[in-house]
Amino acid sequence: MNISKETMKFLDDLRNNNSRDWFNKNRQLYDMARADFNRFVEGLIQGTAEFDPEIEGLSAGDCTFRMNRDVRFSKDKSPYKIELGAIMKPGGKKSPYAGYYFRVIAGGYMGVGGGIYDMDKKILDAVRNNISSDASGLRQILSNNDFSTAFGGLYRNELKTSPRGYPGDHPDVDLLRMKSFFVARDLTPEEYGADDLLSVVLEYFRLIKPLNYYLNSIIV
Repeated sequence: MNISKETMKFLDDLRNNNSRDWFNKNRQLYDMARADFNRFVEGLIQGTAEFDPEIEGLSAGDCTFRMNRDVRFSKDKSPYKIELGAIMKPGGKKSPYAGYYFRVIAGGYMGVGGGIYDMDKKILDAVRNNISSDASGLRQILSNNDFSTAFGGLYRNELKTSPRGYPGDHPDVDLLRMKSFFVARDLTPEEYGADDLLSVVLEYFRLIKPLNYYLNSIIV
């Protein structure tokens, strides 16, 4: 299963004509692109549920993001995102749990990711407490050869110093400083041009599963 060339062309055209007037005139193209992306997301849900049953029962609507941008605090007033994205996690996209992320972007780019990026303070505190007590479980996940080769480590969204309440010489201060526990990578042209893109993405999701399970086991 793949994302259609027509969907990618729509995103390219939207990037070059990012206005409500153009979008409304081409809404049929958007509807077709959205349906194509949703079809792919449904395939991801079914495939992911085979190794992570907590994803079972979700629909594309539970996972996909709106294209409208929040421009209230942005200098860029373009009304629409130039990408289609989805995150598959227990309870759907609005839940606090860790999940599996996929997006397609204008210009022919695609990316995968997982974990939690925007972390609720209570959840972040709980994760840090867990790390402070025993970081061996997380260290084992991050040091897995296939995982580290694929993602290179956690996304670098971190404090400059140790968080309040934790000593600067804590042996796991590098992990305690993290504000997000998220990994991501762009797919290579060979990967997103593969005959079965779905299988490519699912292999990355399999690598992300231990990180998601670690984080979700802490969330109560």
